[in-house]
Amino acid sequence: MTIKGVIESLDKGRVQTSSFRKVSSQATTAGVWCDLSMASGNPSPNFYSGLELSSTTLEGNKGIYNGSGKYLIETLQYVGSTNGAPLTLTLCDYLMFYPQIDMDSVDLQSMDNSISLPRYESGEGVMMFVVAQYPYIGGADFTIKYTNSENVSDRTTGLIRSNTAVNIGTFIHGATNTANSYSTFIPLQSGDKGVKSIDSIQFNSPNGGLAAIVLVKPLYTTTIREFISPTETNTITDSSLLPEIKQGAYLNWIALPNASISGVPISGLIKTIW
Repeated sequence: MTIKGVIESLDKGRVQTSSFRKVSSQATTAGVWCDLSMASGNPSPNFYSGLELSSTTLEGNKGIYNGSGKYLIETLQYVGSTNGAPLTLTLCDYLMFYPQIDMDSVDLQSMDNSISLPRYESGEGVMMFVVAQYPYIGGADFTIKYTNSENVSDRTTGLIRSNTAVNIGTFIHGATNTANSYSTFIPLQSGDKGVKSIDSIQFNSPNGGLAAIVLVKPLYTTTIREFISPTETNTITDSSLLPEIKQGAYLNWIALPNASISGVPISGLIKTIW
């Protein structure tokens, strides 16, 4: 869409504004990303329910509502506690997940890919994270093999170290100043442009708990800098971006907390145009 098209959409009222309010019941750890789709509130929590180790999609109408909106034009975010600021948030289109990974098993766990990506079908630009579905111990190394956007299978992430954040909803690979740990998304093999599907995962030692591998397309990142001071962003004027939202997209946030955000309301709006 051109700038002229954006102005026409706004002038003609082709605008959808949707609210969200998420409150996590789980403690979080400073410097470790967490998944707000699993938190209670609006939209309703996502528990990554599905067949063990099987590719599973999410229904778009169960995420943040985007109506007829095809492009993200504005966001507003607010946090209701000093624990929640600063707070970095990334809006993602959640594409597919593989639930019930047994992190105590040291056997190779192969994935069932009967269902393929519903959007961004080639996998280009698609990233992955591993989120805890059940409390864990941590400290174990693991490797993921995947098929990339060029349809090459058995690409490897290399060795990844699980953190000890332990709580449901946290990224098990996110940590600070720890060898083989990574922040937001798990790095891909050199030269790869995205993930089409997951082939397998294997832990080198028992880690405890259950997890899901989640494939997402990151759309927009923003930061709440101060408590009780809402952050408003216009994707064009602030970032020179106009993120496209595909039909059927399941939208939700991942977050990088400064402290535990258990019981902390995180609310706001997204505005989309078409």
